[in-house]
Amino acid sequence: MNKCYALVFPVSFFFHALFAQDNWTQKSSLSGTPREGPAGFVIGTRAYMGTGYYGGTCLNDFWEWDQSTDTWSQKANFPGAVRNAAAAFAIGTKGYLGTGTSCGGGGYQDDFYEYDPDVNNWMQKADFGGGAMGYAIAFSIAGKGYLGTGTDINYPVLRKDFWEYDPVADAWEQKSDFGGTSRIYAVGFSIKDLGYAGTGKDTNGDKKDFWAYDPSTDTWTQKADFGGTARWWATGFATGDMGYLGTGSGLVPTTDFWAYDPTADSWTQKEDFEGVARNDAFGFAIGNKGYIGFGNGGSYLSDLWEYTPDGIPTAIAGHHKEETYLEVFPNPINEQTIVRLHTIELPDEHMIMKLSAMNGQLLYTLPVIDGMVALEHINLSQGIYLCEVSSSNKIIATVRIAKK
Repeated sequence: MNKCYALVFPVSFFFHALFAQDNWTQKSSLSGTPREGPAGFVIGTRAYMGTGYYGGTCLNDFWEWDQSTDTWSQKANFPGAVRNAAAAFAIGTKGYLGTGTSCGGGGYQDDFYEYDPDVNNWMQKADFGGGAMGYAIAFSIAGKGYLGTGTDINYPVLRKDFWEYDPVADAWEQKSDFGGTSRIYAVGFSIKDLGYAGTGKDTNGDKKDFWAYDPSTDTWTQKADFGGTARWWATGFATGDMGYLGTGSGLVPTTDFWAYDPTADSWTQKEDFEGVARNDAFGFAIGNKGYIGFGNGGSYLSDLWEYTPDGIPTAIAGHHKEETYLEVFPNPINEQTIVRLHTIELPDEHMIMKLSAMNGQLLYTLPVIDGMVALEHINLSQGIYLCEVSSSNKIIATVRIAKK
């Protein structure tokens, strides 16, 4: 039996040592065509990105970025017409992409496709219920996809209709209109069981209002205005319990970056985005990290930047042997916390994680599935705990976690 030994330090030491300040790190750039207006989604620890616009040409190529190796791999082309300003979301292990506008007189599109990364294949699904359109927001909540706002062939008339996609029924259902004015170039993301949308541009100019959508009641509620200047073509993502929004244009392209706390309904300015100021970028999150890349900053861009929020564990939080370590987010933990094993070579599939008190008392034994453990349905008091992942009775990695 593996023994756990207590290290006696004040709790405040661990809380201070476990967390790093917000910062940006540049990752590998795409080797393919730079672009603005791509669409994409995240499945597991991989991001998928494609379509977009480059120098008068719309695109249909499609790429996978692997967070663990920081590498790009080209995948099967999107099968619909080449396009810009499409919308996309992920539901479970599948991604969905559609709508948008095609170059060269192709007009707006209403077709929608499902991508299966396991077989690298696209399958056409039910056309978007609101008809041909582009420049919409999109996110997913609890097994459903949501899409709305934007414009269509009637531009400069803008839209605020909002739709739900059910992948089981392969059907679209219209829901309550977006709570703000009709608009284009807005930002949307989801946090837990709510969707959030705001900024963009309406017929009166740039916007900074921000709204929450509750699918359980099909209602929109206005929230605190975005903390920066009014803007359009911004980028956003959510990780943990927080939303993040930045870049885009007001009077000029910006690099300021803001965090939204839905519990406090407040915005806090964070470290500026360190890439070139840009419009029409691609934002996403994997685990506890956020990412912004691509877009137009005076030229078409292919770079990618990683954002580490406040409260991310530093190296002192775990035992890193060579390239194997455990990452925990969020930490201090809650019912959304994920423990993820980083390793060059994944051990055999029979891995477990033991969660113990610092006095060595074993509290939980949990299976490690696809290198991850979700710390849901566990009951812990305030304090410091030890997570230990093992395979065939051999310890692979350990990390301390905190419960406030």
